[in-house]
Amino acid sequence: MSFLTDSKGNKSSARLNVAIWSLGVFVVWFGMCIYKRDLLDIPVGVGAIVAYVVGGKTIQSFAEKKDD
Repeated sequence: MSFLTDSKGNKSSARLNVAIWSLGVFVVWFGMCIYKRDLLDIPVGVGAIVAYVVGGKTIQSFAEKKDD
């Protein structure tokens, strides 16, 4: 659970958002691969959403470090 706290000890909803989206996409993809018995591609749109969420958190992290 230390992943969900920032360097100051505050809870981070942005980190929770990244974790939920990333794990959610992986779990659904993994389940569909098992159901179809094939290695499926993750759609580009879904990958783009995860990239936006992770990229937003990355930009926020750099902005917070700049304020310190």
